Amino acid sequence: MSNWDRSTGPHPSAGSKRVHALIEQQQLQADQEALWKQPRQREPLLTALFSRQTGSSRKGLSARQRSQVTLSDIQLQGIFYTAQAQSSTLPLGQAEVVEVISNAGMVIAINRSGRCTAFCRVSGRVLCELNSACFEEDISALYWNKCNWSLVVVTVANEEECTCLRCYSIPAQSIKGRRPVARGRILGGELKVPGFVEFDDVNDRALTHCVTSRRYNVYDLYNYHLIFSINDVDVEGIQMSPGVIMSQHVSASEEGSGGMKRSQQLKLRLRDMRDGALLKEIALSLEPDCPID
Repeated sequence: MSNWDRSTGPHPSAGSKRVHALIEQQQLQADQEALWKQPRQREPLLTALFSRQTGSSRKGLSARQRSQVTLSDIQLQGIFYTAQAQSSTLPLGQAEVVEVISNAGMVIAINRSGRCTAFCRVSGRVLCELNSACFEEDISALYWNKCNWSLVVVTVANEEECTCLRCYSIPAQSIKGRRPVARGRILGGELKVPGFVEFDDVNDRALTHCVTSRRYNVYDLYNYHLIFSINDVDVEGIQMSPGVIMSQHVSASEEGSGGMKRSQQLKLRLRDMRDGALLKEIALSLEPDCPID
């Protein structure tokens, strides 16, 4: 038994308890600081960028800490050498690359001479050359079709003093199997320049302009079937947007009384991307010879 008397003051052990609690608090703070100074395991770059853009909190990180994510970890993963055309004067494997896409574990590149080569993204080895699937035509553009998991290639051919564009669809599995096989010509077969082809990822549609038939054609990217067409008479421009396609029509200015030109009219026609149905038409009056941007 202790002979401590309450009237004499606090118990002798009270001070030691306070000192012990203070020491524990200091040790806990030191442990937390040491833990914070330890190199934190960096999360994957894509995950970190996604978290930063969406503002979502992950693993308790604050917005200020997420904003410190940088691209410093990006390093060279490999070097791919494109196939070389015989007509090129550059050394083998050093032709200028004009377009590169990467998907389905592959890297596909086109060089300046129109040769297109597919590589394995992991090993870096050449899988195949895609010109063989397009009758050895020069390839000018690539589009990865996520709708049917295939590669759409646009080739350029010079026939009868005119330049023609042709589109082919090559399944991804045939490229990985090192035997690319095209499914024949798609999107109308052949387009004479200044005709063009444009792909829309949002609506899963392809738009072509055929100068011979003077029509804009819209195709479904799932099966490449024609959905609807638009006559290009008095069409000054056309643009695809989510769910709609807009065409601009301008009426020509006419001579009025006294040789004065009447104001011209701009019509904007909005059509449904699903079937081409006319949704709305907007008419705007313009000053004579007013440029349209």
